[in-house]
Amino acid sequence: MKSKDYKCSKCGTIEEYTTEDTESFPEAIKCKRCGKDAYKIFSLAGVICWQGRVGNAKNGYTSTGGNIKKS
Repeated sequence: MKSKDYKCSKCGTIEEYTTEDTESFPEAIKCKRCGKDAYKIFSLAGVICWQGRVGNAKNGYTSTGGNIKKS
C-alpha cells in the first residue's frame, strides 16, 4: 500500500489517500468535507543518510577506516 496527501481547492482540507502498490494515484479526489476537488500535494522527499560500518561479512562489519559517500 502507498499513500499521498490531497488538499481541497475550496476548503483547504488535507486528506490522505491510500492505494495499492500496483495502481497509480488519481489527479484529483472528492473532498469528504465539501465535495469539491482535492489535488495532490507535492513536497520534497526527505533524505536520510546513515554512516555505516565499512567492513564485510568476514570481519563482522567492524572496519571503520574507509570513507562512505554521503548524499
